[in-house]
Parts: sequence; C-alpha cells; structure tokens
Amino acid sequence: MTQVENKKQLIHHILYGVFLVLFLLEPLVKIFYDPNSNIRVKAILKLTLLAILVGYTIFLKIKKEVLIFLIILGLSFLIGQYVLIEKHSIFGSNLLKEAQGGDIYIFIKYMYILFFVGVYEKITTNENLTERLVNLFNGFMIINTIFIGIGLITKWELFKSYPYTTRFGYQGLIELAGESIHLYTIAISLAYIKYVKTKKYGLLVFFLLGGLMLGKKAIFLYLLLLVIVHLCYLKKKKILYGMGFLTILAIVFHKFVIAIFIKIFPFWQNLYESDGLVTVIFSKRNILFEESLHYIQTNWNPINYIFGGIDFASYRSEFGFFDLFLAVGILGIALYFWFIYKYFLSKQATLVKTVFIIIFITEAFSGGLIINIIPMIFLYLIAKHLERNYTTTT
Repeated sequence: MTQVENKKQLIHHILYGVFLVLFLLEPLVKIFYDPNSNIRVKAILKLTLLAILVGYTIFLKIKKEVLIFLIILGLSFLIGQYVLIEKHSIFGSNLLKEAQGGDIYIFIKYMYILFFVGVYEKITTNENLTERLVNLFNGFMIINTIFIGIGLITKWELFKSYPYTTRFGYQGLIELAGESIHLYTIAISLAYIKYVKTKKYGLLVFFLLGGLMLGKKAIFLYLLLLVIVHLCYLKKKKILYGMGFLTILAIVFHKFVIAIFIKIFPFWQNLYESDGLVTVIFSKRNILFEESLHYIQTNWNPINYIFGGIDFASYRSEFGFFDLFLAVGILGIALYFWFIYKYFLSKQATLVKTVFIIIFITEAFSGGLIINIIPMIFLYLIAKHLERNYTTTT
C-alpha cells in the first residue's frame, strides 16, 4: 500500500471512529451526564470532528462551490447581526458567550453540514466509508429501537421521550428529543426505499414501530406523507380518493375527532382548553411563530429581510426553515435550498427524491433537523448511499 493510500485509509478510519464514539456516547451521556454540568461531552467530540475537517481542508482544500456558499452565508449572518439594534446583536454581547451557546453557536450548527459536505466531497474513494457509516447508523437505530421496546415494557423513565410527565413516548438511548424524530424519519426512509427495491419489509416495520413509540406528532405527519407517496407510487387512486373523503369527514366532524384524541391522549386536554386546537397541533410553535413575527416587525429594517438577524435564544419559532430565514435572510435561505437540492436531491431517483422532500416538509413544521449536526450528516451520507445504489428506483 502506497503512502497516499495509507493517508486515505487513515482519514477513513478517523472519521468512522469519531462517529462510532458519538453513537457510543448516546447511552453513556443519557445515563451518567449531569444536565447542570458545564462540560458538554458530545459538543467536545463534535468540535473534534470539526477540527479534523479543518485539518483535512488545509491539506486537501474544501470544495470551492461549498466554500463560496459558506463565505456568503457567513457574510449574510454578520451583516444581519450588524444592522440589528445592539441588545439583539452579537456585536452588543459577549462574543465568547455567543460562540458557546448564543447566535454564533447556532449559526455554526446551521453551517456545519455545509462544511462537512465540502470536505467529504473531496475525500477520494469515499464510497466504502459511506457504506460503513450508513451501516453504523442502521446498527445504532436497531439497538435504539430495542431499547424503546424495553422502555415500553418496563416504563423506565430514562427511556421516555418526556420523563416524569404523563405524556406518552419512548425514545430509547437517544438523548435529544429533537434529534429522535429525524433520526427515525431518516431510518424509516432508508428502510422504505430498500423495501421498494427488495420487497423485504422486516426492518421497515421494525423502524415504523420504533417511530410510532416516540409519541411525537411530527412522526405522524411524516408517516401520513409517506403513505400518500407510497399510494401514488403504486397508483392506488381509489385509496387516495378514500383518504381525501375521510379527511373531509374529519374536518366536518372535527369536534368528535378532537374528543377521541383527547380521550386517548389526556395530556393535551388542558392546552386544548386554554389555547385551542392549533396550539395543540403545533405544540405551541404557533405562539412562538407569532412572537417571531412581532420580533421582525419591531426590530428589522429592509436589510434584515435580505440578510437575516435573529436573537435565537429569545425569538426562535421552532419551525425549521423559518428559523433559518431569521438567521440568514432571503439570500441565505435561497443558497441553503440550492445546497440541499445539489447535494441531497439532484442525482436521486424520483421516489428517493420525493421521500427526501417529505423529510424536509416534516422539518419545516417541526424543526430539529437542519440545526442538529448528526441527523443532517447522516441524511447526507444516506443520500450518497442511495445515489450510488438506488438510482434505478423510479
């Protein structure tokens, strides 16, 4: 093996090792981590990965197109922050604190995937690494789903999505609720596409059950969209018409449907009675959205609409792409959409492309995908995997 090949193998092993440790940390952090501690173990490892990517960039360079995106988005963020009034701007705050957990930190989380893709695309012969990482992801999700089942049987608070509350839900070993939804939509999507190709449905059913046990409304939106996509793929027009008719009936008799829902999930009764159905559906995101609109009307000038300018800790809406718009404006979100299209969608078969789109639709209403590093990285890696292995899927 030549020196060049040795270097290639080394970066492959290093990246695989980092992600392996990240997955191994999930249960350890969940069981042993003190939420009041100032030490964020997983954040340290993500910074380590970022440092590796930076080091790799120095020697191999980043993909130029992605570098241009990063520079423009960075400038957009800085301009938007600069024209904000001082109390909301990073320039009127402690920059170190902003980098540790404020708006700079949030911006880095948004940009992390661009940097990762820019470096990963320059790694030669990365196909084997992609397959290893996708298999690692699948293995972790299988193990996590088993622990969801253990949680359901034992009622152990540690495995619950909402521990020490009456709200139903189990997310197993996954630490963050926002990540769990998207990790399962990604796992289900990959299993579904493989089912269409191979007709083997065991893993799909397994992940579907795990996703349903999360107890999160966003997963139901995703699954409804996936059912519609599958029926369109099978050209089952009569069933689609039937679903449309049932939807109309549900709207007409919505009070009856709501009464059944509240009876099954009594956790939501108080919120429904105090704030109404829309607030229940969006888990108070509609209220946060209204506050974000008020923030825009009060603090933005025309330049901010182009470049953004968010005080994320106080005014995020938790609607994924709307928060991205708040951070980087019209210019930034247009570039971000182009990046997603180019590196996630453009080379995919029609069915794969459609399934990815419903993942992003779910993100638009629930948040937690594009701002979370690990789900977004694995969505990209699975896009690379499907681009190579399932291009004939129609």
